[in-house]
Amino acid sequence: IDLELGKILKNPEIGTIAFEMKASGEGSTMNDMNAKLASSFSKLEFSGYDFSELELDGKLVNGKGDVNVCYQDENLDLKIDSKIELDSVQPKIAVDLKLVGADLYALGLTEKKIRAKVMMIAHFEGNADDFKFETHLTEGVAVYDEDNYYLGPVDITASAAKDSTSMDIVSNFLNGKLRANAGIEQITEAIQHQMEGYFADSIDHKHEFENPVNLQLNMKLSESKLITSFFLPEIKTMDTLELNVDFDQKEKELIANLDLPYLNYADNTIDSLKFKFDASDKEVKFKFGFN
Repeated sequence: IDLELGKILKNPEIGTIAFEMKASGEGSTMNDMNAKLASSFSKLEFSGYDFSELELDGKLVNGKGDVNVCYQDENLDLKIDSKIELDSVQPKIAVDLKLVGADLYALGLTEKKIRAKVMMIAHFEGNADDFKFETHLTEGVAVYDEDNYYLGPVDITASAAKDSTSMDIVSNFLNGKLRANAGIEQITEAIQHQMEGYFADSIDHKHEFENPVNLQLNMKLSESKLITSFFLPEIKTMDTLELNVDFDQKEKELIANLDLPYLNYADNTIDSLKFKFDASDKEVKFKFGFN
């Protein structure tokens, strides 16, 4: 198969793709599906680089199996092993990503001569409304101009169900915690109903909720050498940014506080930035200020 995918998608970064794929499968349901997949590329161009050494193969037996991606040359050493369990209600996927080394400049991905290494595992079980997810980045480092920039370990866990939602982020630059006694759809509807109440007639907007939503969110973002050096170089100095949100649907209270003691962005400084949003069933109060 030959595709000029760049022209189809109107993206000049994507070149010609030519590959051969062998696939077979059988089964009446996801749980008894048997399948095999193998592909080889003769052309796979992106940003002027030829990725045709990419190998993709997979095998399923009774809805369970592996899908593997492998690529290795002098500029990229990548292996992704995925374990899949198909199910109409609770599918599962586990991913083990090993980016042993990548020359991002040679691959045409960066203008700076950066090399990177990433080791990560991830697991997902469920569907969009009821799921469990976790990912652990055990190693992340970028090398530029003989200097190492470490992302450090990053752990993210999240879960959602009809009566609960939670998320935890632990790293050396971003830490956060979310807890709620409702699912994502109910949380969205509850906050939307709260905000609409400030623009609607109070009598028409009254509503009794069987299970009122309670939500707490706490986030802290600290300066990271890797992020400020490569992604946001305009940030010269930044103190810890802190965000706290507390929502009580029964009491019709929504409180949010944002605090940033100091920021130097492109030699423009902001000192003691504070924002407070305090909303009850009768009024909304805003406070915003900085030096």
